[in-house]
Amino acid sequence: MIAHVMGLEQFQRGIQQYLQINKFNNTCSKDLWNSLKNFTSLNNFEDFVKNWTFQPGYPVLHVKANGQNIIITQERFLLHGTNKTKWHIPITYTTSNIEQKFTNTTTQIWFSPNNTELILKNKIIRYYRVKYDENLLRRIHSVLKTAPTNIHVLNRAQIVDDLFNFAIAEKISFAEVFDIISFLSEDVDYYPWYSAFNGFATTLQKISDQNIQKKLSVEYLWYLICDLY
Repeated sequence: MIAHVMGLEQFQRGIQQYLQINKFNNTCSKDLWNSLKNFTSLNNFEDFVKNWTFQPGYPVLHVKANGQNIIITQERFLLHGTNKTKWHIPITYTTSNIEQKFTNTTTQIWFSPNNTELILKNKIIRYYRVKYDENLLRRIHSVLKTAPTNIHVLNRAQIVDDLFNFAIAEKISFAEVFDIISFLSEDVDYYPWYSAFNGFATTLQKISDQNIQKKLSVEYLWYLICDLY
C-alpha cells in the first residue's frame, strides 16, 4: 500500500536510505517512516502509516449513488457490532469513460478520518472492502453478466470476496450474493474463483449439515462449475 501511495521509485529510494542509515544498528518503525517521509510530498504521511499499522482491523466503505455523484462513508468492517475507528484511505477509482480504467493505481483522492462523507464520480478500487448500494450493485451486476472482462480480473475477485463477507456478516442476503456471482459460470480466470471457493468454504463451515441452506449452497456451486466444464 505504501509503495502505491508514494510511487514505486520513491518508495525504493526511501527503503535504500533507511537501509544505508541504519545498517548494523537496531531500528524501530519510526526510523523507517522517517526515511520514507523524505521521499514523499504527503503532508499526512506519518498519520497515514500509523493509522494502518497500529489500528486493528480495516475499513469498509459504503458507496451510494446520489444523482451524478457518489457518496462514500467509512466504518471498521466487523462481522458483528459496530466500531468508530477511522482511517486515512487512499482512493482510486475508474469509470467507463476513463481510457486507462483499472491500470492506474495511483492515489487520486484521500479520505481522511475527519471526513463524514466524500463525493466521487464513480466506482473505486482499494485496500478495503466496498459495499455498494443497491443501485450501483445492480449496474455492476449488469456488466458482470454481459461483459465481465470489462471489469479487471482482480476487481472481479474483490467483488466476489466482499459479497461473501457481507453476507456472512448478515449485511446482505446469500440469495443476492448467488445472483450476482452467477457470472462465474462463464468466468475462466483463477482469481474470481479463488475468492468464490474461499467464500463457499467459510459459508459452509458456518452452516450445520442438516441445514437446507448448506445443501442449496453446494448445489449452486456445482451448478456454476458444471456450466464451465
